[in-house]
Amino acid sequence: MSDPIHHLDHLDPPLMHDSKLVPVAWALCAIGAVAFAACFFVAEGGASRAWSSLLAGMMLPLWLAIGSLFFLAVHALCGARWTVPLQNVMQGVGAGLPLAVLAFLAVVAAGLPYLYDWANPEARSGLFRDPHGSKAAWMVPLRWSITGALILSILVTLQRMLAVRSVVIDEASRDRLVRTAVLTLIVLVPASTLLMWDLLLSLHVQWVSAVFGGYCLIQAIHAFLGCTALALVWLGRKGLAKVARPHLLKDVGTWLVAWSCIVAYISYIQYVIIGFANIDEETFWYLMRVQHGYGAQYVADITLRCIVPFVLLMSQSLRAKPWALGVAGASVLLGTWLELHWLIVPAFSPNIYRHPVGPEAMVALGLLAGSFLLAVRYWRRRGLVPHGDPRLLPAINAEHLH
Repeated sequence: MSDPIHHLDHLDPPLMHDSKLVPVAWALCAIGAVAFAACFFVAEGGASRAWSSLLAGMMLPLWLAIGSLFFLAVHALCGARWTVPLQNVMQGVGAGLPLAVLAFLAVVAAGLPYLYDWANPEARSGLFRDPHGSKAAWMVPLRWSITGALILSILVTLQRMLAVRSVVIDEASRDRLVRTAVLTLIVLVPASTLLMWDLLLSLHVQWVSAVFGGYCLIQAIHAFLGCTALALVWLGRKGLAKVARPHLLKDVGTWLVAWSCIVAYISYIQYVIIGFANIDEETFWYLMRVQHGYGAQYVADITLRCIVPFVLLMSQSLRAKPWALGVAGASVLLGTWLELHWLIVPAFSPNIYRHPVGPEAMVALGLLAGSFLLAVRYWRRRGLVPHGDPRLLPAINAEHLH
């Protein structure tokens, strides 16, 4: 990178131009909305299938936003330079958070009794060992709604604060960014843990997992890295090629390989601990998800999210190739959908396998397409690279590596 042919002394900020994918994304949003509505009248399962499809779909933009927040906050706190040219792209990947907020409000308004037994007065009575205990008092619709709304509001606020303060022009702005990053990490981890407990863990209110919050956070960061890889490959054809140079693509690929290993580890260790303990209150959750086709789906999930990226990107030369990074990113994103489907759908159809390419996939595609539209809007408004940041050109020129 020290070769003067490749050294940049000036950069004309690349712009987000119109894309042929935008009308396709709008069409997918419409298809997702139709699929959600059709579930109420056509699909087997009726209203519960419609709301479970929305829950699974909203987790995609939510996980991408949480992963983006965590990753950028950690690197801001550490003073990392390599992420500076890519930070606007990474922030755009998490721009779909408002869609998760809207879906959450829809669930609060009409979907709670169809998703959670504890929110259904008729089914609630036999769920808790002590109907007057602390857990029964905690798992009520009003508390769930207030907690979720508060956490999502905090996530939106932190996301905006981090985006506004991400450009560092002097020591004062550097200090503000570090303080924001510290606040983000202190708040994000417990907040996202509680949110995942409420949204996903409480689908089986009798099941307990001490690591479930961390499990979901790790999946969210992995999904974010996969989507970032895809975004960089796509934007590289839209004028970002001068910015997303091989050493930066290689860094993203390295993180993708590392996080694939972490995902494999956390998935294995939770299963092994519960399996060895062999306690009925815990094993039923896994038993429900390894029968009737769901077990094969999980094998495909782990293959796509862990094995494919690991094998493909272990090569140092391939790790910097856009096509390899794109394949690995797409594999991770597809595997993330299989993971979300595997986490949620067996709670509603434990004895009959529901394929992950049914109406749930159409709703999820609609929300993912909506996230893409919000990302494009974000990149048009804020640009593809941070304007006025003196760290930009040195990072593009890989001066931090010398």
